[in-house]
Amino acid sequence: GSVQMVVSPWNKSHVVMVVSGNTDEGTVKAGQAVSSGVFRANKFPNLALVQNVDAKVIQPALPTDLTLADLGYEAYLFENRGISTASYNFYIPPGWMLDANASFEMVYGHSALLAYERSGITVLVNGKPVGSARLSETTAANATNTLSINLPASAVISGTNRLDIRANLIPHDDCTPPNMRGMWINIWPESTLHLPIIKAIANPVPLLGLAS
Repeated sequence: GSVQMVVSPWNKSHVVMVVSGNTDEGTVKAGQAVSSGVFRANKFPNLALVQNVDAKVIQPALPTDLTLADLGYEAYLFENRGISTASYNFYIPPGWMLDANASFEMVYGHSALLAYERSGITVLVNGKPVGSARLSETTAANATNTLSINLPASAVISGTNRLDIRANLIPHDDCTPPNMRGMWINIWPESTLHLPIIKAIANPVPLLGLAS
């Protein structure tokens, strides 16, 4: 198999990676080498010839538990009336997927001056709703509340994923002055993503000819 980088004929500031081989088996080996992210160049720095690939499965050195602070995010404060969204990115290595017990533990607090029956929090992963939090007098009495949300493996992709926390803030009294800052929801950076990963299951697609 061979892996080659060439200057893009369409845009000289970019390059094109060509993954190929003399046989189907060689092309597969070249693809496996690219997916590993580690391969040696040949005599030319833009060319690698792949003869063999180490087939051992090596677990990526990624922590299973990551707080939003670990990902570089600070506490987020929702204050605007209506719907607002805070977004967070997390990464799953190519060729891996989430285990069944993956979860997001959201740590939050909120004002007691909200209309609980019309306010709330929704959590989405890559645009898919995965959980929600109902506000109440009980949760308003605590500076921090925790909600554990299971993360379905089918909602997460290899590469960069987006976690959205969407809050809807409606005041208990419509006459509440905005400068009072009585409407708020805090998302604390101690919120934790539990991301155990397993090797992704390959589902090969059968090749269909024109007769099919």
